[in-house]
Amino acid sequence: MLWLVLGCRPAASPEDTTLPESRTDSPRDSPGDSPRDSPRDSPKDSEALTPPASRIVWGDLHSHTNLSMDGCEDNAGVGCLPRAALLPADDWYARARESQLDFAAMTDHSEFSVYEDVTSGARMDIWSRTLEVLARPAQGDPLGFAGYEWTAHCAGAQGLHRTVVLEEPQPCAAWRVASCPLKEQKAAIGKERYYADSERPRRDDTSELLEGLAAAPTSDGCEDSRWIAFVHHPAYTIPADIDWSDPGPLLAEEALVEVYSEHGSSECVNPAAPYCDWNLATEVYSPAGSLQAMLQAGHRPGLLAGTDSHDGRPGSLGDGPGPNSLYDDTDGDGVPDTAQHHRAPGGLTGLIVDPDAELDRAAIFDALESKRSVAASSSFEVLRVWVLSSTGTWHAPGEALEPGEYRLFVDLEDPDLEDWTWEWMLPDGSARAAPTELSFAPGDVGYLRLRAQLRGQEHRVWVSPWWAD
Repeated sequence: MLWLVLGCRPAASPEDTTLPESRTDSPRDSPGDSPRDSPRDSPKDSEALTPPASRIVWGDLHSHTNLSMDGCEDNAGVGCLPRAALLPADDWYARARESQLDFAAMTDHSEFSVYEDVTSGARMDIWSRTLEVLARPAQGDPLGFAGYEWTAHCAGAQGLHRTVVLEEPQPCAAWRVASCPLKEQKAAIGKERYYADSERPRRDDTSELLEGLAAAPTSDGCEDSRWIAFVHHPAYTIPADIDWSDPGPLLAEEALVEVYSEHGSSECVNPAAPYCDWNLATEVYSPAGSLQAMLQAGHRPGLLAGTDSHDGRPGSLGDGPGPNSLYDDTDGDGVPDTAQHHRAPGGLTGLIVDPDAELDRAAIFDALESKRSVAASSSFEVLRVWVLSSTGTWHAPGEALEPGEYRLFVDLEDPDLEDWTWEWMLPDGSARAAPTELSFAPGDVGYLRLRAQLRGQEHRVWVSPWWAD
């Protein structure tokens, strides 16, 4: 039996609520699964089956400033110049605070090490500038993490595209592993240029990236640090181009994958399946790199989402798709002058944490390493998801289970939430709408997907999978 708690009901009655035509698997299609018939209405059951206390915190682990060669500090569509009187990344914290984030990572590209202001001739070390900005949070700012996007353009292998985030607040330069740039020197639009540092060892494939991360704490002046690395938009051919059935030298420590960003969704192995055409860039989509293909290949990742914003605004979902590294020549003078934009507004990572403990850097990394995470296209005030075994043990998302029968607890609440439904998703792309039970045999794996109507728009939440050993 499934015990489902609906944390929020639509303002209209079930009879008066009209869902989009494509959403035929609403829980209201089954009277036994409707909110008014939920076992939550039984005080005895609700008292006996109380999941562990938890809360959800939201962050963006993938964002860029103009310390990246394709990072725009101006989202007006007229180029990539910094906002007036600001040094690179100067208002990164302020923009993260506007997005009401609990945590965020600054992950500028690692192909280049030096930023130059062509007008003044001033140069700065990109990593030093990153740490300088992160060291100055104001009251109310989110926890800021240093990181980078590592993309090796020179080797011909697949999957040479990772986001790396570090727990240490001021990690030394050895932690920033250099990758192979498209060109040794690249000029961006306007007054900015970027240079590689010939003195720093360059890592051209994922095995070398792992070597560089392993060697960092042994470098002079360096301290050890926990770190995470995850593939970014793995179902898109540029530059990830992943085939999970033969992934090559992926990092053994890699336990997370970014399933949604401004590039779109990387969820489905069959994009033609029901509800799999949401925010999908079909012209560059590669099902072999999808989350479901990853599960088929035996990987058991925690799920993340990020903006991949290139405009210095981490967590900025409301301004729509941000600019990317491609530009149009709008005035026909032969000089690119206007940034093109990504496909989707991007997403956020939600982490399930102890409601009574202080939210610090260790708590963020503990949740990431244990895969207690969700990927979402919007934040929600309350999101709790647990499964209960037949022996009375509660399991958070991202946990291995014993084979057997399980009950599901889901609580979703937000003042702007109009309606929501859920599916149990399997690696082949098939879905069970509003299941009444979850049964795990050895080798089984699945994940919960929520589809929510929020402020008149459809949103997604992908919950890290459960599996049976």
